[in-house]
Order: sequence, then C-alpha cells, then structure tokens
Amino acid sequence: MSRYGWLFLSLVLTNSVHLTAQTCQRSVIVNVQDAHGSPIPDLTAADFQARQNGQPLTISSASLRTDPGARTVVLFNDEVQGKIGNASALEFIATAPPQARISMFTFFTSVEQTFNSSGGRQPMIDWLKSSLTSPQPAHKGFSDLAQTLLTIVKGMPPSHPGDSIYVITGNIDTLFFEPKSKQVSTVAPQLAQDLQSSGIRLFVFFMELLPRRAWDVIQPDNNMLTVPQVPLTGKAALADLVKDSGGLYLDWYPGSRSTSFGPSWEFNGATQEAIRGSARGFQTAIDNYYVLTVTSAQRSTALDDWNLEVIDSRGKKLKGVTLAYPSKIPGCTP
Repeated sequence: MSRYGWLFLSLVLTNSVHLTAQTCQRSVIVNVQDAHGSPIPDLTAADFQARQNGQPLTISSASLRTDPGARTVVLFNDEVQGKIGNASALEFIATAPPQARISMFTFFTSVEQTFNSSGGRQPMIDWLKSSLTSPQPAHKGFSDLAQTLLTIVKGMPPSHPGDSIYVITGNIDTLFFEPKSKQVSTVAPQLAQDLQSSGIRLFVFFMELLPRRAWDVIQPDNNMLTVPQVPLTGKAALADLVKDSGGLYLDWYPGSRSTSFGPSWEFNGATQEAIRGSARGFQTAIDNYYVLTVTSAQRSTALDDWNLEVIDSRGKKLKGVTLAYPSKIPGCTP
C-alpha cells in the first residue's frame, strides 16, 4: 500500500476499547437527527438505551461533538460526470468548513485521479469544472466501488474519531445488484470489517443512472430528496456496508417525476437547490455526532450485533428520529 502512503489521513481507532477486571468499555460514534436532518442536541446518557444479545448495555456517557476538523475522503465515480454529478461534488467540497481536511479520488474500476488535502481544495474544484468541458473517455461495463474502497481504507493510517468517506456514484456498480456477484461476495466482508475496525463512517450519495423496473411503482412525487437516510438492510450490498459503518445514504432520482421508464435529467433551479440541500445534509451528519461510552460485562473478543434506541422520559422509543450507528459493537480486546 505504499502507493497510498501519502494519504492525508492521520486517524486513531474510533471504536476504542477499555478493559477492566469485570467490564468492557467501548466508545462508539452515533448520529442522531430529527426528521429534517438537523442534529438533536442536549441528549444525555439517560436518553439512550442499548442491548446486546438481549442483555442491557450501560451507556455511561454521551457527548455531542461538533468536529468540522474531521477528515473526509470524497470518492467521485467518473460514471456520474456531468452537470449534476460534478455540481454535487463541487457543492460538498466548496461548502465544507474551512478547517475540514478534504481529499478527493475519482474512480471507475480503480483510483484514477488523486487530490491530496495538502494541496488545498482549489485543484479539486478546477478539475471538476474543467471535466465538464473536457470529459474523460466513456467507460464500459460496471464500476468497482468495493475494491476501490478497500484499497483506500487499507491505505489509511489509524483513524481519528469522526473521519468519513463520502461517495458520489451511480448505481451501475456491482454493489447495487443482487444476487451479489462472486467478486463482491469476497471483497464486501473484508471491506465491512475494515470499516468497522477503523471506525470510518461511509456516506453515499448515489444517482439512479440505470432505470429500475419498479420505478413506476415506487418513484415518489418529490424524487429529489435531500435528507440522508439510514439504508434498508438487504436492498443491496452497498446498503449493508453503509449501515454497518454507521453512515447514511441518499437514493436520488435527479429531475422531475417521470412517467416513462427512466428519469428526466433536468439541471434546473429545483435540481440545483436539491443538490445544495443534500450537500448540507451530508455535511451536517459528518460534522455533528455523539460519542457514547458503552459498558458491558460481556467479554466477547469479536464484533457483536447490538441495538441502540433513543428513548423518552417514560422509556419508550422516541419517534421521528434518524439514528445511525455501527451495526456491530467492538469486542473486548486489549
């Protein structure tokens, strides 16, 4: 991985573990947002409830972090080059907090363009603008996001809490199809493990480049959603990776509602405003998060499934809350 040794990221393990004689303490990053995508402030440890294997876990502390200095990799799929795709990348990069350390990679089946954060954001912005007038040669076949992600994650030094990867891609990728291809079935488990062990959250903004037969049934009236969501597990391999890492994604149909088989790709005022809204939504989720200290008496050394909820004063699950957290909690290892 020496080729990627120059990566700007200077990371420490996000999901840290502390052992005592009787218990295991783990720190976990959690996103808590309202229906509009805004962070819910002022939550305490008492507002969270967690279980592991049916047994309650103790939330001993909960602190809200606003960390615009966290490091973010922008991973831009060459397949989505064009006004909408490039505008999405430009909006995200240009509106990130000044102190945020942003790097960018473009990819198709492997990394193609690299922009280190030490060079600042202007080279990224210049490339995104120039590629609109001088587009790259068209690719054939499917992109390989899984292998690209695995290469980048393995090239990162240990992580810093709050670090993330923000992917802008189309759905012409093997990670979007079931049954999972042989290639994905071998790469995805390793990628999921590496994301979870490093604590790096995965955020994905993907556009429906390839029409789906179910569009005439499921396409919403407002098909330009702007608030990132927790993906439904089992829809695609990529959704599982996002959920497992504690990230969010946005399934986007650019353009107005289409009555035909496919979207209408309109780069109008409404589209541009939706792009700005989605960029703000992802920035908010990346920069604002809770760090929970979770304590249990179980001493498993493996990543374990667990469940986390935000509750009201009566102990009931709070409605209208988007809660994103790693689907597995770190095991108890020194």
